[in-house]
Formats: sequence, C-alpha cells, structure tokens
Amino acid sequence: MAFLRLPYDRSVHRPRLGGSTPSRPPTKVGSNLDRGRTRHRLPADAVGQQWRDARGMTDYVRQDSMSTSAGPVDRSRVRVRRGLIVAGAAGAALVVWAVVNLIGGTDIAVQSGGSVRHIGATSVAVTGVLGGLAGWGLLDLFERTMKRPDRAWTVIAAVIFVLSLAGPLGATSTRAKVGLMCMHLAVAAVLIPGLPRAGVRAPR
Repeated sequence: MAFLRLPYDRSVHRPRLGGSTPSRPPTKVGSNLDRGRTRHRLPADAVGQQWRDARGMTDYVRQDSMSTSAGPVDRSRVRVRRGLIVAGAAGAALVVWAVVNLIGGTDIAVQSGGSVRHIGATSVAVTGVLGGLAGWGLLDLFERTMKRPDRAWTVIAAVIFVLSLAGPLGATSTRAKVGLMCMHLAVAAVLIPGLPRAGVRAPR
C-alpha cells in the first residue's frame, strides 16, 4: 500500500526564535473614544453657567414654596376663628357650670368680705368672654411687636391661669371650689392652644 507524500513547506512550520507569535498593530480604540468625548465635551464656562442656572432655579423654587406656605395671613378669617374660640371658651365654662350647679345641685357662691356672691350662668358667660377678649387683645399686640409672639403669649397665659386659681379658694364649699377651678380650666384649655393656632395659615 503506497502512501501519498505531500510537499513539506518549511515556511509554514518554521519555528520562530524566542517562541513569540506575530502581533498585530494596536488599534486606536482609546484614541477614538477620547476623540468622541472631546468632541461632545462642553467648555468649562458653559458647564459652570449651567450649574449656576440649575442652582438658582432650585433656590427660586424653594423660596417660592416658603413664601407660599408662610404668606400673609387673612386677618378677617383670623378674627372669625378667634371669635369662635372665645365663644367656645365661654361655652365650655357654661357646660361645667351646668353640670356642677344644675345636675350636681351645688350652689356656686364666693364669699368676698362680709357678703356672699352667687355665680350664675350670666356671670360665667360674661367672665369667659371678657377673659377671651383680653387674651385675644394681648396676643394681637404681641403679633405686631414681637418676632415669636405665640411663645411669649402662651407663657403669660399659663401664668395668668395659675394665678386665677386663687379666686376659687374663696368659695363657700369644697364642691363650689372644685366647680370654679374646673371652669377656669375649661376656659384655659380652649383659649391657650386655640388662639395662637387660629393665626397660623394652613399650607396650600
């Protein structure tokens, strides 16, 4: 059986000195990318101007939202709300008086000097309204002259409430004392948190 012998090409199987394989010339991919980046890169002045414009727009939106949420208060609506709060304080005192006097059967009377003065519904309502109007006027004065009127008014109102508790100590009975203290507490519970909040504008 005969074998075919192909011609041997030494140029193909010739070993190269050093065992290194032929290398292709490097492609300039990086240079092309850098060239594309350079082509779309903005100047430093333009980038800085865009950044300043964006920051200015953000500050403008922030200031606009703050001015919207803390804008001028409608004085007519504030008067209506505070008037309702004053009426509510007087109504709360009347409710306490009705529970103590009419339902509980306790005669609420205060001894002043040598005479005894009975506390009726009219006296309770008038006292509650006058106290609310006095607190309203003081708060309105603070709002015109102070930067933080609510805090100062709340402290003064709390001090006045504590001092007013000395009045019921002159009642003729223990039940009358407790009833008068509850009336003072009802009025203060409505006026002290209600009047300052009535002047705050709700955010849109």
